[in-house]
This record gives sequence, structure tokens and C-alpha cells, in this order.
Amino acid sequence: DDLEPNWSLISERAEAQGLSRNLSWSDRVQIAPVRIGSYMHHHLSWQKGSILGRFSDEKTDASAQLVEAVRNARDNFGDSADVEVKETLDIVTKAAVKLGVPIDDKVRAMLDVNSVSFSGGTVSLHDNRGVPLRNLGLGSSRLLVAGLQNEAARSASIALVDEVEMGLEPHRIAKFLTALGSKPLSQKSEDFQVFMTTHSPIVLRELAAKQLHIIRHGDNHTITPVGDEDDVQGTLRLAPEAFLGRHVLVCEGATEVGLVRGIDLYREQRGLSTFGAAGGVCADAGGIGNIYKRAISFIRLGYSVAVLRDDDKQPQADDEHSFRDSGGVVFKWSTDNAFEDALFACVSDDAVRDLCELAIKIHGRDEISKNLSSVCNEALDIDTWLEHIDDDRRGKIAKAAKLGWFKRISYMEQAAREILAPSLSTAHENFCSVVKEIYRWAGVEWVV
Repeated sequence: DDLEPNWSLISERAEAQGLSRNLSWSDRVQIAPVRIGSYMHHHLSWQKGSILGRFSDEKTDASAQLVEAVRNARDNFGDSADVEVKETLDIVTKAAVKLGVPIDDKVRAMLDVNSVSFSGGTVSLHDNRGVPLRNLGLGSSRLLVAGLQNEAARSASIALVDEVEMGLEPHRIAKFLTALGSKPLSQKSEDFQVFMTTHSPIVLRELAAKQLHIIRHGDNHTITPVGDEDDVQGTLRLAPEAFLGRHVLVCEGATEVGLVRGIDLYREQRGLSTFGAAGGVCADAGGIGNIYKRAISFIRLGYSVAVLRDDDKQPQADDEHSFRDSGGVVFKWSTDNAFEDALFACVSDDAVRDLCELAIKIHGRDEISKNLSSVCNEALDIDTWLEHIDDDRRGKIAKAAKLGWFKRISYMEQAAREILAPSLSTAHENFCSVVKEIYRWAGVEWVV
């Protein structure tokens, strides 16, 4: 009825015994957290709850000085204002005299002492030029308060930080985290706790896996420690953005990552649902030898996980069985085929020519001609040779493409966006079905 909260200590052990413990004001002061959010101004002046008040019991009382300053300012302002607004003052004086309002000869324009605040917040931090530190940018003020939090650790033992990356460039994110004790430089850094949230892969890369927890919401919120296993730490360094998704597709290499990203860009351009919008994220495993090591790390942390791999080289059978048994899904190209084999065997003749032209645009005509001549064991004119496309030539183009035509994410992303995605409706089902099933696995309705 009085809108005052009741503060109590949560203890399952005490509740089981029918006991309760209320938290007094002194208790709450000891555990009161410092919030490092988007509004830092109050921490840069001596206000109630300000971090500056945590350093000592020193008080800043500017009341007497402010009163005297306002009195002097009122007199000085009044002398000049009487001249500047004389006409208005004469009208008010005449009206007052006419109505019998007691004004003691005339009215004056002066500062109102009661309009000036004499609270502790009136005293704030300034730089050497007298500019208030509240004028600092968002990132600078948050960084400064993080440093003050470290210094005030013993009296301000808990900090709350929402969206760590807000207002901070990547190199300042590292400083911010260090200031809050992510890499303890002294015993003082270990004297407090920091609860923070982030959606930035840069923040994840700067932290150790054992410092991270994944929070998921549902009927009940769940908190899963990431742990400190070497595999998780390695994955965190190589693919931190994958930890921010819901569906993680671990790809054998950069080519497959570029494929999905390029198709997504094409679909987004057409207003269709995308893999990314469904919470899908691609992670580059860096080869068949790493693919299940990376994938199983995500499985253990409760993600929906699938792998996309070639079939020309086989992973360890036990690893793949273990992954499937844990709920993982495996997507792969047709039997014994690498990505390039499946690609050039399945797309239309026009798409084959367009992909070759894109490779020429990226690497130069001489390089692509040299690749194809080496595969064919003869000198050839590319334009003439590409006029007739058959199964044999498709195989040779695929072999040449394995020399690095689309081995970068950006190269394959461009190829998928400009050539493959628009021509999927005419491609063979051996290739299309894999792409479609990946999207359906992520909960994306496949509409061409």
C-alpha cells in the first residue's frame, strides 16, 4: 500500500527451514551494483549512488559558496538587465502602482536564487579547461567509469553492464574489459563481480571461454557455462559470431560459408526469408579434420548444429557417428564429390560459363587459362572451348576450379549471389536438395 519494496535474501536452504532474512539498508548499500549503461553522467558528479562517493567518506557541500556566488551574480545581472528590459520594467511598475501593489518604488529583473540547485550533484568533474566530463562521448564516459569501478572494487563489489560494446571501438572494448578485470592485473581486480551482456563477437573473442555463459529464455531461463575446454576456446577465437546464433552450420571451408551467405543476400534482395534472419550462422571449420571438433563444441552448449562437408575426403567415422547420436545433422554433396564437382556437374551450361567468366574477372584471364590448359594437357582458347559444354568438360572445369577459383568467402558469396541463386531452379536436384534442406533445417520456408 505504501509502494515500498520488501528486500530479502533468497536462500533455498533457509526456505526449507521456514526461515527468512530481510535485507537492511546497510546490507543493500554493501551489495548495491554500479550500472555501467548508456547514461554515465551521474557517475561523474557527487550524487547519490555515484561511484565517486564510494572512494571515501569525504563530502562535497557547495551550498554556502553557491549562495554567495548567486547573490553576486544576481546583483551584477540586475544592473545590466534594468537597462536591457527597461521598457518592460516601466510597464510593470506603472501597472503595480496603479493597482496598489507594493513594489517599493520599482521592479527589477534579477536572478531567482531559488532556481539554483544546491545539491551535491551541483559539483561534478571537469577537465583542465573547465569543460564538464559529462560532455564526454558515450564510449569515453563508460570507459572512465569502468576504470573507476576497478579502483572502487572494495566498496563497489558488483557491476552491471548491458551491451558491453555500446559506444566503444574494438580496441577500446579490450581496454574496457581489462578495466573490469577480464585479465586480472592485480589482486584488486579479483575483488568484485561483473555481470554483463553482449551481442558482439569482438567481446567474445576478447574473453576466455570460462568467463562466458549462454542464457536462453523459455518457460524457464537456462544458463549454460561455456567451459574452458581447448576445443571451445579455439572455436571461440575462430568463430565467435557463431555463439550468437541459434542454428550453427559448421562448414568444411570458406567456400561453403560464401555459398550460404551469397544465397541469403539474393533471397533478402527478393524479399524472401533468409538463413540469417532465422538465427542461422555459418562457421568455417578450416578443413575436414576440424569439422566435428568444432561442431561437437556447439552441440554440448545446446545449439542446433549441422555440418556441411565435401564427400571426396571422409572424416573419422566415430566422430560423425558421435555427432549424429548427439542430435547433429549432416549435409554433404553427392558421393565422392567435392563442392566444385557437385557445383559444375549440376548447374546449367549458361551458369557454368558465367562462373568461368567470374573466375576470369577475379583472377585474370591468363591464370584461368593456365589452370584449364594444365588440366586438359593442351593449350586452349577459353572462349572457344566454353562454347560446347559436356560432362567431360564440366569435370575438367571442376578440377581447375579446385585450384582456388572460389576458395574465399567473398569470391563464393559473389558467385552465389549473382549466378547460383538465380539459376537454382534450373540446376540438378543433387545440388539443389542440399541447399533446400539446409534452409528447411533452420526453419526457413523454401520459396524460389
